[in-house]
Amino acid sequence: MFQKDTIFIKAAGKINLFLDILGKRQDGYHNLKSILVPVNIYDDIEISYLDDKVLVELEYEFEHLDDIPYIEEKDNLGYKVAIALKELTGYSGGAHIKILKRIPMAAGLGGGSADAAAVLNGLNDFWNLNLSLETLMDVAAKFGSDIPAMVMGGAVLMEGRGEICSNIDLNNKIKDWQIVLFNPGIEVATGDIYKRYNSLLTKNRKLYYNTLSFLQRGELVDVDKILFNDLQATVFAKYPLIDMLVDTICEKKPYGCLLSGSGATVFAVVEDEKAAENLIEHVKVNMECPLWSRVVNLLPDSVTVAHGPLTA
Repeated sequence: MFQKDTIFIKAAGKINLFLDILGKRQDGYHNLKSILVPVNIYDDIEISYLDDKVLVELEYEFEHLDDIPYIEEKDNLGYKVAIALKELTGYSGGAHIKILKRIPMAAGLGGGSADAAAVLNGLNDFWNLNLSLETLMDVAAKFGSDIPAMVMGGAVLMEGRGEICSNIDLNNKIKDWQIVLFNPGIEVATGDIYKRYNSLLTKNRKLYYNTLSFLQRGELVDVDKILFNDLQATVFAKYPLIDMLVDTICEKKPYGCLLSGSGATVFAVVEDEKAAENLIEHVKVNMECPLWSRVVNLLPDSVTVAHGPLTA
């Protein structure tokens, strides 16, 4: 069997443009409906041949997020899904997986999930397993709600606890949206936020269809009326600094502003690069705290695999 020497993968982070919690399940998780879209901030992953075991090495490239704890290699989702794939298929070989992390962790950007999705897709190619997308997504669902969607790639509607996924066709115009990410360096535990979540409000179930219709038109006008995150109030209650961050962003009147996932990252949709620069300066001056920020765009896909080094 032909053995590839090395493959390189760019694993993209994500934002949630819509996140609705539909209720608690008997297994303790929550049913949700969410629109997840990849953005062009990446972890770089290199997979090379190793005789019979899986070895993961992590490097970090974060600015102003020194308080976010690093994780052990054995706890990395990329390592866990690689072992699961090896056990599922009985593959006798191994892999040396190097991950350069640029996506902040515990930040609502799906960094760990992106790595896991990239490793699943990458090893399927690298080990010549020829597993179906459905099989890879079944493996992914055992390790995190976002991972199946990120294995599928592109804009995805997630349902159930994340295991039910379908691609969404969005207007190409939204790829030109300028989106600014802000993170105040707070570690937010997703499980804790879901435990604290308790919504007694009757929500407009038509909101999802309004959001989808808007995204398919791709217009910027009134984007703030269709962005929705059911977890936002719960996160604000525990972390007033994130609430303050959103207030500070909104002083510059972006098209829209929302917490991504369970946070702590907040994103703002703005008109152009100049508006993005002005917003970043405004927030940094007025928040007066360590702050990570990036200007990104939405992507048509979330995982890129190549057999030669990737360029940014």
